[in-house]
Amino acid sequence: MLSPELANAIERNFEDTRRAVQDRRYTEAQRLLEEQRFLFRKLDIEDREACELLDQARELTNWALMLARVQHAHAERAFASLLKLKQLDAGYLPSAVCSAELVSVRG
Repeated sequence: MLSPELANAIERNFEDTRRAVQDRRYTEAQRLLEEQRFLFRKLDIEDREACELLDQARELTNWALMLARVQHAHAERAFASLLKLKQLDAGYLPSAVCSAELVSVRG
């Protein structure tokens, strides 16, 4: 039988892990997953509730990894777009001589 305190701690860990991954706080998510391992060591693997929690944890971890990959890919695309814009912008900057002539009041 699963103790209510342990069940509550695991559920709270699940919620905190979901929020951390959604908010891209990966260091905290990693800490929470380590805490999750510690909590699961206290479970009796023969218990049906424990097995269900382990299944939920596996699904949560898979979801977190998938979301982290999607977020990482999105960040990479955004960075590549920004770099491309920066390169395009740099190509349109006037040269130093041209800039001096544009600013010069002597004509």
